[in-house]
Amino acid sequence: MRCMAPFRRGQILASASYDDTIKLYIDDPSEDWFCFSTLSGHKSTVWSLSWSPQGSYLASSSDDLTVRIWKRVKEHEWKFVLELRGHERSIYSISWGVGKGTSENLGWLATTGGDGKINIWEITETQHTNDPLSAKLLARISGAHDVSDVNSVSWCPRLEHADLLATAGDDGLVKVWRVVPF
Repeated sequence: MRCMAPFRRGQILASASYDDTIKLYIDDPSEDWFCFSTLSGHKSTVWSLSWSPQGSYLASSSDDLTVRIWKRVKEHEWKFVLELRGHERSIYSISWGVGKGTSENLGWLATTGGDGKINIWEITETQHTNDPLSAKLLARISGAHDVSDVNSVSWCPRLEHADLLATAGDDGLVKVWRVVPF
């Protein structure tokens, strides 16, 4: 297992692995955790997972230079709905925060990786059944940790600071950023 992400408002645990998959588990009182779904689509190691603030979407990032977003369509059924590209090297960490914006806005998704970039995406629900989500690149910080990889990212949990995020890099530093859209 490479990483895991428990969903705070439900009984779902997501895990990602070197086998390029994401597994979703529920707490089964008669057993331990039960794997009810395996999400496939990445072509290399899945490094990071992050739930949307509302919990109906799950984002995953990979060595294959993509972020994939999965939607819950039924209680135990998930499907792939959107792919994001914007890094030249592995995407090591993602974090989905509430962001600032309209009611259609599902929040801001931060992505970081081996290319030293931080990308901030605004994720929005659409009225199209074929394409239920759209993404707009809101901000990009290049060379965020000099020439070093950016290994970890996390949004501030306080709503009044929804535009603040912290990153950690191979340079040994933790930095705090205020996101200002383009």
